[in-house]
Amino acid sequence: MMETETIPEINFFKIELIRNSTLAILKKIFKNRWQKEFKSEWKSENGVSLKKILKSKKFEESIVTNIQNGNLNGWNLEILCLILLNFPNKRIDDKNNEIISTQNKLILNINEINNNFLKINENKNIEETFKIKENEYKKMKEILFQSILGLMEKEEGESFIRLIKDRIDVVPSKETIERCKIGGDSEEEADANKFVEMGEIEFEKFNFQRSIDCYNDALLYNGFNDIKRSLLLSRLSMINLRYYQQMMLDSEYSYIFYIKKQQLEDSKRDAVLACSLCPLQYQGYFRGAQILCFLGYLEVAISFLNAALAIDECNADVLEFKNQIQLKIDSRCWAVDKFTSERKRDFEKEAENFIEAHKYTEYYNGKDLQLDTYTKGIDEMSKLYHLPRQHFVNIACSRVAGTYSKKKNYEMAIKYLSHAAGGDFAICAYRLGSIYERGLGVEKDLNLALSLYYEASLKPLKFEIPNDIPDMREENKQLMERNEGVNMACVVLGHIFSKGIGAEIDMDQAIHYYERAVNQSNSPEALLSLAQISFYGMDGKEPNKKKAIELVKRGADLGDKDCQREYYHFSGTPPPNKLTGVGINASFKTFFILMFTFLIIFSIFCKFLIDYFNNKK
Repeated sequence: MMETETIPEINFFKIELIRNSTLAILKKIFKNRWQKEFKSEWKSENGVSLKKILKSKKFEESIVTNIQNGNLNGWNLEILCLILLNFPNKRIDDKNNEIISTQNKLILNINEINNNFLKINENKNIEETFKIKENEYKKMKEILFQSILGLMEKEEGESFIRLIKDRIDVVPSKETIERCKIGGDSEEEADANKFVEMGEIEFEKFNFQRSIDCYNDALLYNGFNDIKRSLLLSRLSMINLRYYQQMMLDSEYSYIFYIKKQQLEDSKRDAVLACSLCPLQYQGYFRGAQILCFLGYLEVAISFLNAALAIDECNADVLEFKNQIQLKIDSRCWAVDKFTSERKRDFEKEAENFIEAHKYTEYYNGKDLQLDTYTKGIDEMSKLYHLPRQHFVNIACSRVAGTYSKKKNYEMAIKYLSHAAGGDFAICAYRLGSIYERGLGVEKDLNLALSLYYEASLKPLKFEIPNDIPDMREENKQLMERNEGVNMACVVLGHIFSKGIGAEIDMDQAIHYYERAVNQSNSPEALLSLAQISFYGMDGKEPNKKKAIELVKRGADLGDKDCQREYYHFSGTPPPNKLTGVGINASFKTFFILMFTFLIIFSIFCKFLIDYFNNKK
């Protein structure tokens, strides 16, 4: 087994545990200072007063809001350090002032360590997060331990540090973990375990949201020790991931998927919390690797699995999952760009390799297909358009399959599509992939569906049609030339890899296929998806609102309603109104003004008529 201190990820979570322990000490110091300064215990409603006391200090708005909120349990180490370093201490005598001065020097050291830690944690490049090298770890640990000893009475501080060392230096035995799984004897823990059992029952029924609620209810109890709490968070991380995957399979590529991605954030957060509570328990790193793999960070997932293996080197599940991820990494293909000489992924080669590994082989031989209605004059058309006869047979198969699909006779639809899917008419492979993705009339097979989508995307974008065909309108010529199924497949592949529908998220591959659809056909759906990626920074880069607005504007100019809606959202421009031509809020105001004016005029007119007829009598 590797020395755990040499694993950067484990070092990171060990420091996180020490930080959280230090946070508890600073909370106690803050309460004592408040008591001595104001002769009363700290209450959350005192947050407003504390904000006024510190009003001359230049804090960030989010920190000021947290201070005003007054929730001591919601304050992190950064906020507490800032408050204690800037606390007035006006009613403290000289002896206590000397103690406070010493404390503040130690708090300054803690604040410096905390700032360095936050820089690692907030790094935009995820490959650099969750990593602390051994020499940095030892330095941070030493300073934090010295600060803890200085902030507490000697015996109390030494005892406190021994408890921390038991958690960062001693791997929990399998017997200890098993006892935690079974549960304790306390009444509170027994009640909490009932929620855990309910959560497992709901999970087995695929009621993921109910299962998540049960686990969260269990975690509200205080009866669990850190090992049990870490185990529950690890399990909760996995359930959140499964819930997101299920939602994506059921969502029909819903454009609001970025709202559902909260489940992924929750899954990642729970795995990180599990590691923080027990840095020497492998389950948190294993769950962290699972969510990181799904998000497309394969190399980071491998490093988390290495951390898990440093703790439990023979764990079969961890070893198997590591091999699976390594195969995914090895399956990536690379090529050198001719113009920039940069090394880039070769997505077409990756698609070809995937097709070869999951090739569709159930092509129908064409026997007993009813195509007479659609194939009259097919030979003449073949000669006229200089296209093979089978091309028009494939078009006919697509139309017949569409009719059967509307009648929900998917068995017959598959029969016709499977005859034509091997040809160049891409929409047949695309529709066949859609049937296998949804499991319509066949067993759901996501790998086969992806293979068929890949096949459709690799087919020729255009068919060569002669320019000298008599009476051929330009729009008809373009319709005959265009292989629309290619673009449809590219858009669906973009959805699959950007949202993780039946596959891990691969944002680079998603952007590649969205951009292909935009370049080939100016697809509004692809424009919208690229805009969302840019606007929300889902490609791992800083959000680019300007680019997002430009993309949805292109789609909006094409008349796409979804792009128009997002254009108003991204740009902050009120949508036009048929009545007034201005924004929604303004239009309602104008509408009521117009209606009120009309009623007044109508009332005056009615009064005039009544008076007129009364005078006439």
